[in-house]
Amino acid sequence: MCADSMSAVIKVDVAPYKSDGGYDFTIWNTGGNGSTKSVNKKYDEGTGVCIQAGMGEYSSGEWGLFGPWSCGQA
Repeated sequence: MCADSMSAVIKVDVAPYKSDGGYDFTIWNTGGNGSTKSVNKKYDEGTGVCIQAGMGEYSSGEWGLFGPWSCGQA
């Protein structure tokens, strides 16, 4: 949940991982009110995937308040 006019945003980094804080793509959830966002990507089983959640204003592209990276496998 985010404050009014703010959206949840996730940075996604798929192995091989980027260095210096890089990532492969972002996912924005601008739906509000506890909505969810579904994104379909296909990776080989066992591929490493890391995410980092934050918040921002989608219309301006400004974001911040990111937590730590969390990693797992597809």
